[in-house]
Amino acid sequence: MNKSFVIGLISGVIVSGALAVNAMETKTSIQACSALLPSGHTFELSIEGNIDTRAALPTVSGNISLSEHSIEDGAQIEPQIMPFVKCVNHLVK
Repeated sequence: MNKSFVIGLISGVIVSGALAVNAMETKTSIQACSALLPSGHTFELSIEGNIDTRAALPTVSGNISLSEHSIEDGAQIEPQIMPFVKCVNHLVK
């Protein structure tokens, strides 16, 4: 059974220069965040969004979803994936 977990909706105004500096300083990546996921599973990560650069500050909106295709009861794994969710959320905000 395919269970999909929507990590969250990302929207707001982002200053891309500040994000680039923050990402370089923390040296965090999606691969580093993946160490926080429970072992023994295969996850599918999707990041979709829109970036509007017509204004002085770019506007970014979209969503992130994480799916695990072999879990029948998604509610049992949801607490285990929250550290990953928080980690990735910091990368894309």
